[in-house]
Amino acid sequence: DDGLTCHDINECQVNNGDCSQKCVNKPGNHSCACFDGYVNSGPNGTDVICIDIDECFDEIHECDHLAKCKNTPGNYTCQCPDGYLS
Repeated sequence: DDGLTCHDINECQVNNGDCSQKCVNKPGNHSCACFDGYVNSGPNGTDVICIDIDECFDEIHECDHLAKCKNTPGNYTCQCPDGYLS
């Protein structure tokens, strides 16, 4: 270090940048984001409060029409009825 050059501090390396899920390092600062399968429900868009997306309730899953969609944290599964394989 020559004392003349500024280097970015990766805030995400310490306590995950105080983010509950994903920390994204940026030059000079950082931001928090949600993992896939979660959405930010923070009141102003900067306070990151991640809640699970219920793909089954929202009908955004890719389960076969015969299969039952089961929501899981951050994802979902498809369960075929008896007599069928997935």
